[in-house]
Amino acid sequence: MDQNEFRKKYESEMPMFKAWGDFVLSRIVNKLPENFVENAIKIPLYRENHPRLKDINSLLAKAFIRKKRNYEEITDKIGIRFVVLLESHVMALKNIIENSPDWCYSKDRELDDWRKNDPRIFDYKSLHYIVYSKKNFNYDGISINKDTPCEIQVRTLLQHAYAEMSHDKIYKSITKDIPAEVKRLMAKSMALMETTDELLSKADETIDIFISELSGSWVDVTIKIANELTNDNYDAKDNSNNIYLLEELKELLDKYSIDEYIKFLTDKPYIFNKIEENQMLMVEFKQLLTPLIYFLVEKESYNIKDYDVYSHNAMEQIFSDLGISYS
Repeated sequence: MDQNEFRKKYESEMPMFKAWGDFVLSRIVNKLPENFVENAIKIPLYRENHPRLKDINSLLAKAFIRKKRNYEEITDKIGIRFVVLLESHVMALKNIIENSPDWCYSKDRELDDWRKNDPRIFDYKSLHYIVYSKKNFNYDGISINKDTPCEIQVRTLLQHAYAEMSHDKIYKSITKDIPAEVKRLMAKSMALMETTDELLSKADETIDIFISELSGSWVDVTIKIANELTNDNYDAKDNSNNIYLLEELKELLDKYSIDEYIKFLTDKPYIFNKIEENQMLMVEFKQLLTPLIYFLVEKESYNIKDYDVYSHNAMEQIFSDLGISYS
């Protein structure tokens, strides 16, 4: 196949590769845990030219200058890259990619060859896959052939920085005579990167345990009672405000039991109507744990004024809803 034939074939198949990349990305995203994209993905997935179609000139250079002439052997015509925060997030994606019924996969042999044959490539732990469609099928009006490849890279932010440095500055450098000092610095940075990833993962795990223990009961009770007494679907998608309130009010909350809170909510179901009425006026009434503020106002109407949790206007409204003087 000469360059002109190569170009025409690729240009005719570009819509197919793009559709296959879109399909693969959508299948992976649909399998991710709730809030994973918001909390773990650090470079947006739905950005311009992602999944990334390989530039035709770059493809031709790869095929003809690097002597890899076989069109079918070039497996990165379409590519997806996940850049995540922690190694645990990498493992979550690894599990999804390796267990999908929609494709078969292999590790990227080209990267393995680079690592083995080129001393300028420094090893790093990011994951590289090639996934192949298992059958001919149609997606978004585009026919996709069996065995169509898509490259997937999965990295942490630290691995991404390391990979970009080693690939762009070292692998693509003009000379193979990389100074020993550069190799030493890259090896040190890789060791530091791996240690940092490990420490960050441990810190994240410890924080999750702490937050779960701190917030679980109060948040769960609020959701349960609210859903039983209202037509709204209460959820704790953004837990940061809940944690803030619980930390600020911990000293007061320690005086009371969950059972007392449940009794308060069931005895005064009207507070949920009051909260709904006030939601258009003040953002405080859109917070999941606002019923907990009502509870503490009733129990600690004097002391709660010393805690800077809600605005003066919001607190005054809560006092009024409970028939308690704010002054």
